[in-house]
Amino acid sequence: MTQTLPRASARPRRLNGKTSADVALIYGIAIAFVTLFLIYPIVNLLVSSALAVLNAASKPLPEHFFGYMLTVTWNTFYLALLTTCFSLAIALPLAILITKFKVRSANIWLGLLTIPLITPAFISSFSVIILLGRTGVLTKALKLLGIQFPQIYGLLGLVITQTLHTIPYSLLVLIAGLKTVPRHIEEAAQSMGASIAKTIFTIVIPSLYPHILMAGIMVFLTSIGIIFGQMYKTRPGMRWLSYITLLPFILPGVVVGVSILQGYATVKLFGLSLSGSVILMIAAIAIRRLPVVLKPIEAGFAKIDIGQEEAAVSLGARELKAFMTVIFPQIRISVYSAIVIGMIKVVTELASSLIIYPPGWRNMSLYVAYYVSEGFISQASAMAVIMIILVGIGTVVSNYLTSKENKKYG
Repeated sequence: MTQTLPRASARPRRLNGKTSADVALIYGIAIAFVTLFLIYPIVNLLVSSALAVLNAASKPLPEHFFGYMLTVTWNTFYLALLTTCFSLAIALPLAILITKFKVRSANIWLGLLTIPLITPAFISSFSVIILLGRTGVLTKALKLLGIQFPQIYGLLGLVITQTLHTIPYSLLVLIAGLKTVPRHIEEAAQSMGASIAKTIFTIVIPSLYPHILMAGIMVFLTSIGIIFGQMYKTRPGMRWLSYITLLPFILPGVVVGVSILQGYATVKLFGLSLSGSVILMIAAIAIRRLPVVLKPIEAGFAKIDIGQEEAAVSLGARELKAFMTVIFPQIRISVYSAIVIGMIKVVTELASSLIIYPPGWRNMSLYVAYYVSEGFISQASAMAVIMIILVGIGTVVSNYLTSKENKKYG
């Protein structure tokens, strides 16, 4: 009996840059969302601001203002660079320890290490002051031991606060990358006499370069928001969309909220004003946290040969089916990591929500900020505990799903 091989389709649905209708529809929806709730509001805000400046009889800038701006810019770059280096230096060994070694209660440790993700930045800063301020708990303990801890009101405090706040970004991205490194390559190296340390430095870490780069970019952009050029494989003509989706990293959440509110303040949908509805709040939070979901997934694509998908399409599979059956299983772990990060950041979003939330739609971060500002520490702590539990549940579910994938694909 002869075996009939699959016959290549005479008309592949996407070759030489052509895109099938179903995938084109998905692209269209994504582009429309980004255009309506990111590009249009920001351009509208910039135009209105420029017109206001041109029409105002403003005084000339101070003589030394340019030098002052250069100093501030250098300080910002320097802080971002230090934060990125310290964050990666701490997160990389932790990720290897959790992923490659049988650490007891690894999931619990991972949950504890991601706690900074669930707290708004002002709470993290307040916590550092409580611990390391002039009358901080750790400061007093060190004084009893005869150790004088340096003042944290300056560069040192900023580096400590931002490093603690950004370690989870690096950690989750690096863990997702480590779980994609084929275990049999490591076992082969060790069977040939390579030590564990040599295997890590010659096989594991080089395979992790795309995720290390992505983690560093996420940390750096969180602090300063500078784009370093082409980093990922993108479809022809779609690279601009990858760059634009980094804008929410560059722009403060307040700017995102104000731009969306100003752009749609007079727009009505089915007779209802959008400025008083929850729709704009959902759109603002989604746009604000889009990069932290998108970039880990893009890092997962870095190791995939697009030729696999094209081969499936050339054999007659629809482009969407080829993606779901060939590409998606290879990036599934990165998707799980992105979902956890995205869920955590949505729960903790404060800046844009503070500007745009309608009556009766305060989220958990807004309530925590409100309780802290009013001095209701116990209520704020109770709300923070609920946020920690939610994040812990998400982390456990993500770890369970990724462990299933590792067992399934070896």
